[in-house]
Order: sequence, then C-alpha cells, then structure tokens
Amino acid sequence: MNKIRLTLICISIFSTLNSQIQKGNVSLDGSFNFSTASSNSSSNYTIGSSKEYSFTFNPLAQKFIKDDLSVGVGLTLRTQNRDTKTTYLDLSSSSASNSNNTSFGIGFNTSKYYNLSDKLYFTLNGFVGIEHGVTKISSTYSSNSIGLILGPGFDYVFNQSFALSSSIALLQLVRTRENDTEYNFKNTTNNFQISLNQASFFIGIKYFFTPQKMNTNPDPVTN
Repeated sequence: MNKIRLTLICISIFSTLNSQIQKGNVSLDGSFNFSTASSNSSSNYTIGSSKEYSFTFNPLAQKFIKDDLSVGVGLTLRTQNRDTKTTYLDLSSSSASNSNNTSFGIGFNTSKYYNLSDKLYFTLNGFVGIEHGVTKISSTYSSNSIGLILGPGFDYVFNQSFALSSSIALLQLVRTRENDTEYNFKNTTNNFQISLNQASFFIGIKYFFTPQKMNTNPDPVTN
C-alpha cells in the first residue's frame, strides 16, 4: 500500500512540473546588465580622465503553441555614455567630449524542450532580431543590425512557477549597416561567430504562468 501511495505521489509531482511546458502557458524571462568604468591618466604634458556607463535590458515573453514548443517576442534597450576630458599641464588648452549611443530592437524566439528528468529539460533555442541605433554626437548617424542566434540550453524546474534557465549563444550571425548622411559615410559589417566563451553564456530565472481566459459572456445584471 505504501509503495502504491509513493508511486501516485511521484506521478502527481511530475505532472505538476511538466504542466509548465504545456500548450497555452506563457513564460517570462530576459536579461539585465549595468556596468560603469572610469580611468585617469597623466603624462609630461597632459592630465586626462574618462567615465563610461552602459545599460542593456532584454525582456522576453514566450507562449507554448504545443507541448514542449514555445514561440515568443523580445525587446532590446541598449545605451552607452562616455565622457572624456584632457587638460594640458601648462593650462594652454583643454578638451572634452561626450558620446551617447542608444539602440532599440525587437526579436522573435523559439524554444524546443526535451525532458531529461522530472526537473531538468534540455532546450534548443533560436532567435532572430533587428536593432536600430542612433548617437547624440551626430543627428545624421544611424546604424541598423539584423542577427540570428542559435544554441542549446537547460531549464531546471524549482516549482510550478519558476525555473533556472541557461543558454549558450553557440552560433551568431550579425549584419550591421552604418550610415551618416552628413559625410556620405556608409559601412556594412558581417560578423559570423561560433563560440563557447563566457560572453556567449546566459543564466537567469524563468517565470511560468497560465493566462486567465476572459469571460466573453458575462451574466446579465438582474434588477
């Protein structure tokens, strides 16, 4: 009798965890990064300083269109600011500059899940995105990028709502076009990369939930 009860409990737990990746469910995750850097330099003639900060936010929402298969959409907000200053020791002159680059993007993602145990899933992930950037140094400069990212990952389920999610951007293909109408400048860069370095690795928390269905036929109000 105890063995039967134990078996039923295990089946119930597995069913609860596995229900996260069923058709109709939604997952939310993404990445956030903020960094700052500063430096000071000196020579026989000048004293210089530099300050820089960067911010990146990538939220991602996915919906399971089939059991073990999800598709989704993600957004990108990226900004980088740098201030530099140089002063000559004889005080004859000084110079200062500021650069501010901001970009916005949207992308589409798909993930296929393969169950390895009651809490662990292997995933295959693909992402296609476009990004547009501008700089405050020149109102005539802009850049546009389109990229493809492919790679495997793992999801470890904590409970019915949360999982620890990891992925590796194993293959990256990015095409960037720069344009500055004031100087008639145009440049196209193609970047193809297969990498297992630290920069290609992502780990974060994924949140699962089931959207509530709207009641399209509310009960009539009785007087």
